[in-house]
Amino acid sequence: MPLTFACRTFGNQSYGTTPLASPVLTIDDQTGTEVTFHIAGSVVGSTNRLATQSIGGTEWFERAVRNGDGPLTATLAPGGQWARITSELTGQTVVSNLVFVQVASAEASMLTRCLTAVRSRIVLLGLNGLAPEQVVVAKAATERSLVRPSVVISPQAEAVSGQGTNIRDDVVYRVTIVADSLPPSIDDITPWLQWREQIRAAFVGRRLPGVPSVHSVCVTESDVLSREAWLERNAFVTSLQLELIAREQRAG
Repeated sequence: MPLTFACRTFGNQSYGTTPLASPVLTIDDQTGTEVTFHIAGSVVGSTNRLATQSIGGTEWFERAVRNGDGPLTATLAPGGQWARITSELTGQTVVSNLVFVQVASAEASMLTRCLTAVRSRIVLLGLNGLAPEQVVVAKAATERSLVRPSVVISPQAEAVSGQGTNIRDDVVYRVTIVADSLPPSIDDITPWLQWREQIRAAFVGRRLPGVPSVHSVCVTESDVLSREAWLERNAFVTSLQLELIAREQRAG
């Protein structure tokens, strides 16, 4: 009696079908809100769909489509976003790696772009117990602007460093990052000290996403614990100072 074996299917693949290769997505160029991506490693004839998701969002929105490998340009809304490619062929579907892109309007000031990029990088850390909406950009980290726990990014100062080139100046932007919470005792500050370490490590010697003019990022001296906040309102407040140096076109 002949034996018959049924074909078992797992997801979109079945025995006898060559699995579809996952494409690799990178960023080739970025000018304002126009971003050129590059797709590599996809199967010839596959349909590749570019989609983005805003930081803290839950939905993916299709932005552009092309067949096979190559460049793909899309105009994106300002803000931090994830991008990915969904590759489709003969009933199979695979998803590429995630790429983060920080989009800023060409009309936005350099300081605004820096503050937005700092916020996006902190959100991407996924700090334990901190939702994306609890990381905010504000004029100042005042009592009134805080909903604890929170991380507030605010402008501190700016100055022309005297460095640069014949046609460009190095402008120093100082940005303050304040993490504020209300732990019940000194023994419970460990999570917030971990926040501090993670935030510091995310900026030391690293470029800002989407702000190519900033060529240097430093973390300068700052308060590990605000004695005043601890004694007056039993709040754990820790701060970091960033020094961002941008090379900007000289006026005239």
